[in-house]
Amino acid sequence: MQNALRDAGFLAIFTNQLEYARPTWSRPAVGAMVMTQTAPVESASTNKAMAQLVADVKKVAPTQPIDESVVAGYWSAEPLSSPR
Repeated sequence: MQNALRDAGFLAIFTNQLEYARPTWSRPAVGAMVMTQTAPVESASTNKAMAQLVADVKKVAPTQPIDESVVAGYWSAEPLSSPR
């Protein structure tokens, strides 16, 4: 709906709660800011922690799409697997 409003000439700032789920976007909403609880998976090329997450997941599940549920599970398990 945000894109339709923008296409119709609406120029104000959009404020709403959006869920980050890039594979479901037909096209990104122009002028929208999405807050995520973690860095997005797409930041793996510049974010060492996300690159490690992607590498770790690919080791155990090479065909698993890495979405928000995988990221949440990874970071939830991380404190349990870290040396103390």
